[in-house]
Amino acid sequence: MTKTYQVEVDGLAPVPAEGRPDLVRAMQQLEVPGRDFLVVSRADEDYAQAYQHGPEDWQVEYREGSADRHYRAVDLQSRERAEELLWGWISGEPAWHDEVAWRRLTPEDLNGSEDSENS
Repeated sequence: MTKTYQVEVDGLAPVPAEGRPDLVRAMQQLEVPGRDFLVVSRADEDYAQAYQHGPEDWQVEYREGSADRHYRAVDLQSRERAEELLWGWISGEPAWHDEVAWRRLTPEDLNGSEDSENS
């Protein structure tokens, strides 16, 4: 089954997306200097995002509704792993969540977040 979602690349308007090829294209857009993050969403408060600190240093987060269900991967991920995690979240693959360690973010973490919050 094809998964539909919305993708927003840093500096660009959100666009509808469908399937993994759209995610791959969005990740490629982050190769442009000055574009550091992308957000994929199914609803306003149901999203995942990745922030590029360096070519192989990606911070991945996801949020399931309210702010008390916002999580960040404990360690930075490779670009490939970040893409796999985002696709796992989009597609609802059962094992995506267990592939890395996650930490629930506190309100203090979220207020000091350096990347964009999907508001």
